[in-house]
Amino acid sequence: EYLGHAAIRSGQIEFLDFAIAKGWINIKGVFYTQHKPVADEDKLPALFVAASHGQLKMFDHLVEKYGLDPHLRFKEDTVLH
Repeated sequence: EYLGHAAIRSGQIEFLDFAIAKGWINIKGVFYTQHKPVADEDKLPALFVAASHGQLKMFDHLVEKYGLDPHLRFKEDTVLH
């Protein structure tokens, strides 16, 4: 999970695609926000990670290539909020 978070927040699109193809990352899952395990409520979906780190190209890539929906809710908000 942390691998996915790190790739998304740093904008490493090619690495993310490679890791997803290898099965190392579940792009529709949630990702740790720290190096250590955290509670489920502290994990974020991929689009929230991309948006919170200002990765607009990554955000668009996740929507276009993997079909992630920016209108889905996470907790009380959508990623667009």
